[in-house]
Amino acid sequence: MMKRTAVTALCALLVFMLAALPGCGKKNAAGATDTSVSAVETEAVSASDAAPQPDADPTGVDTSASVDLNQYVQFVYSGTDGDGRVEVKLKLYELVEDMAPFIKDDNEYVKKMLSEGTSAADIAGMSLNAVDYTVEPDSGLSNGDKVTLKWTVDEAALAEFCFCRFLHADFVQEVGGFAAKGE
Repeated sequence: MMKRTAVTALCALLVFMLAALPGCGKKNAAGATDTSVSAVETEAVSASDAAPQPDADPTGVDTSASVDLNQYVQFVYSGTDGDGRVEVKLKLYELVEDMAPFIKDDNEYVKKMLSEGTSAADIAGMSLNAVDYTVEPDSGLSNGDKVTLKWTVDEAALAEFCFCRFLHADFVQEVGGFAAKGE
């Protein structure tokens, strides 16, 4: 089982930003292939967070505005058929940029940080400490196997920083693209 905290993921932000530079390919030195959720078949596992409700929320969250965390998931495959591995990464740069307009500037802590020159995107990145995920299984994979991504999100902690609602339905992803052993 693989578990990544948002703090660890923030460290990966630098790697992601470097990988986004012109001239960087889609494969890493080990031959791992990047696959976005949008490019691969997925199916919802839970609909508990399927659609924002238009009602007022007592935490001050604007339930008509939302950020779907699943849109920022990236699967990276490596290994061979039968011995494949999957790693899940968040597209952090895009996520924090999309969260920035929803940062609460009426929160005293946020006001202080903004007045000291901290950007809304940096504050959005810090709020991601309230987001965690696991993917199971993450190794011993064969083409056609399915992995499940499960989110753990502290809604109350995110509501301290953001006006929007965070959608985070768990989902199943079919894996593929592993080379046959010996190739």
